[in-house]
Amino acid sequence: MPYVVFLGGFDGLTWGRASRLDRAAELIATFGVAVIVLTLPLEFTAKFLDQQLSRFVILVVLVAFGYLVVKRRRTLVIPRFASVWLLLVLVIVSILSWLVTRAPGSTNTLLDIALYPFVGLLIANLVVTREDHRRAWIAFIVSGLAVAALGAVLYLAHAQIWAPNPAVAHRVNITFADPNITARFLTLCACAAVLLFAARKSPPWLAFAAAVACAVVLPLTFSRSGLALFILMVALMVPLAFNRRRAAAIAVVALIAFGLSTGLNPDTRQRAADATMTMADFVTGTHHATSSTPAIDNGIALEDNRVFLVAAGVKMFTDHPFLGVGYGGYQHALLTTYRRFLPTGYT
Repeated sequence: MPYVVFLGGFDGLTWGRASRLDRAAELIATFGVAVIVLTLPLEFTAKFLDQQLSRFVILVVLVAFGYLVVKRRRTLVIPRFASVWLLLVLVIVSILSWLVTRAPGSTNTLLDIALYPFVGLLIANLVVTREDHRRAWIAFIVSGLAVAALGAVLYLAHAQIWAPNPAVAHRVNITFADPNITARFLTLCACAAVLLFAARKSPPWLAFAAAVACAVVLPLTFSRSGLALFILMVALMVPLAFNRRRAAAIAVVALIAFGLSTGLNPDTRQRAADATMTMADFVTGTHHATSSTPAIDNGIALEDNRVFLVAAGVKMFTDHPFLGVGYGGYQHALLTTYRRFLPTGYT
């Protein structure tokens, strides 16, 4: 049996006899996942709270669920799918890798990999019914719509919430630290909007608004991979949807909005042309100079930094094929043992 059936919760009579604390805990457990989803994109809150707001929300939801389990209002269930064992293997290997090296500055990364399986267990116990799933997915596209709308406002106002990485300060990152992650988030939200609209699981206006907003704002991140992945992933949602006609309708609208946003803005149009040239160079093995001008820091083209990062990563793997340089130890290894891969003048 791969999954233990969920038991517990409140029926009408039980809710009437429940204490205020019981009711509050049940409300938190019921809507907590949606709130977690809504706060996940708010990476900038770590600047003010030392940790992301979503982590505090997770803690509150965890306490509420634990209280309900103790009061026998809900039952803890343990998933027994094969994927769970794969996750455990990943966690164990990561911890072993960290124990061997204990790289400086890797403690927080270790805590992430060690604790997030428990977060997954919490989510598995809270998202059980169809209504639970629907609520979580709607919260996801709402967050995508909100982030995209905020991104449009920030772009028009020439403003930023924060710029943790000066190398990409000229790109729209909105609530995330990395504009490339912003692009991936917007892509996922657009894909979710297509599937929810096709399955009639969300208000049509919300799905369309989220898909179009994400499509319009994503090019402003100047993510080359994001430009290509958005087209590919949104198109892929059509054959995967239950109702392909409905999926095709919203996907076409999203792709048209994406094309207009990219083509009408000279900066994003040039970025798309450069991305196309980069892909052509990769396929043909040739090299052409791009027209867009990346940010320069100490004489280094910052957008090309990933070239030496990949080269250093490959060398680390060949030198340490089993446990690597230690979980969370990449940055330390790059600045010490593999410093020769850093460009001249890089600090």
